[in-house]
Amino acid sequence: VRNTGLMDARIIEIFINGKPLSSYPGIYWDYSTSKTPIEAYRDWNASINIPIKVGKDVCIKMILPKVYFTAGQTLSITFHTEYGKNYTKTIVLP
Repeated sequence: VRNTGLMDARIIEIFINGKPLSSYPGIYWDYSTSKTPIEAYRDWNASINIPIKVGKDVCIKMILPKVYFTAGQTLSITFHTEYGKNYTKTIVLP
């Protein structure tokens, strides 16, 4: 995720297909602001607080359980900021 805006931003919620991440028990996620790999993941119920400085990138990774998702499925991932803005990306699972 890249912040191309004029102000620092903070992601406070992530939605998958319109449902908050907390609706999917078993999802694990984390983020990194550097090129170092993510080694530990937070669970589906962890508070989301991802800061992104102007002009910077953040890598957000999620482990999605097969009970909710399948290969080839299209997902709409929405990042909701503290300022009430939504940024959506559509992906197809490998």
